[in-house]
Amino acid sequence: MMTVVEKPVFDFQRYQELFSVRQNRGVNGLTPEAALERVRAFGLPTRHHELWRYFNTAFFNKTDWHGPVKPLDFELTCHALYQSFAARYTGYIIIFYNGYPWMLPATAAALQAEGVCHWVSPGGTWGGASDVPSTIRWPERYENVMTCLTTGLMTHGFWLAIPPAQVLHQPILFFHINDVADGSAVFPRMQITVGEDSRCDLYEYYQTDSDMLSVPLLDIELAPRAQLRYGKRVRGQAGYHVSQMRIAQYEQSQSVCIYDGEGQSAIRQDIAVRLCGREAQTTWYGMGHAERTQVLDVNMQIEHVASHTRSWQRIHALAEAEGTCTFLGRVIVPRGVTDIKAYEVNRNLVMGANARVNTRPQFEIEADDVVCSHGATVGDLDPHALFYLQSRGFSEQQARELLKRAFVQEIEAILYQDEFLGLFWRAKEYLDAE
Repeated sequence: MMTVVEKPVFDFQRYQELFSVRQNRGVNGLTPEAALERVRAFGLPTRHHELWRYFNTAFFNKTDWHGPVKPLDFELTCHALYQSFAARYTGYIIIFYNGYPWMLPATAAALQAEGVCHWVSPGGTWGGASDVPSTIRWPERYENVMTCLTTGLMTHGFWLAIPPAQVLHQPILFFHINDVADGSAVFPRMQITVGEDSRCDLYEYYQTDSDMLSVPLLDIELAPRAQLRYGKRVRGQAGYHVSQMRIAQYEQSQSVCIYDGEGQSAIRQDIAVRLCGREAQTTWYGMGHAERTQVLDVNMQIEHVASHTRSWQRIHALAEAEGTCTFLGRVIVPRGVTDIKAYEVNRNLVMGANARVNTRPQFEIEADDVVCSHGATVGDLDPHALFYLQSRGFSEQQARELLKRAFVQEIEAILYQDEFLGLFWRAKEYLDAE
């Protein structure tokens, strides 16, 4: 049972004991003890926090969260998972099974042959900046309480660096599979740097079918003229997924990203993009689906730090039964930058008297030379379209399913124009058909 209190109290000593954070030497100069001290100072999120007001944070107070135990059949299970994924996907497959990383020696050799440096942190012994080279310059990210929590309690991590002028022949595929039914919590951390004039395709897949808490953190840096195509899929029958993603982009870098979330008890996507160099561009697509009593929360922030930068967002959400979808989108254009173009739209479909949607697209503009537009729509299915389909012989249920499918296909039609993103979406359809 969960213990619900009005204001969570962070038990510093208990978390130190349960997750053995003394084995973790920290990341980028921030020790786990210092990170957890910040968590204690900030306090765990509650609905009193503006960015969490629509998200049920009661599960943070569950008293038996603890680190997972590595199963005895870990190697056999990971080999079986690898065979299953390799039959569907082509790429460099890296598996996190209940928080523990695994990959074939052949995969490590193939990455090395491409000039890619990688480093896995078994047992949470992730060294500081001296052990793990990092050029990510974003100290403000440690003002985020969940980032500090993941840094302090990180059990395992994966660092990867793509050298300059390198185009990977295959995508990098992270598969996070969680199935321990004992209230375990995992705090994986991935850090990826893409060198100048390089290109990388990255895909993350999360599946949780048990009462687990997953709090991943992904840091990405795109050097000048680097290119990234990124896809993320979250699915499962239970569990809680609270993720943070940070992308720092420099001169003429480009990122095209998509996330898709459904299932699990609650999903929280916390995404921040900082366009730090001239002519940097980022494009985001999103599709979320909440049904039964599920909660899907997306908090997105794009900051145009440099002039001549571009951002484009198109986020769709579907809420059914008693599901709740939330989109909080924030675009920041600070004083002094010029030639900024930003677009943000959030479309929501509500199917059910008890379904709920919260949306707040927001621009904070302190400059004059900008072209910015944003908007949001919330509504049920068009009754005229329903009547028309029924007059052509479709039942009411068939008509509703057709219109729901058409709403989703607005995103699909765009994605199929891109080879990698289209492949990502077709893989989603394959999994959904199982």
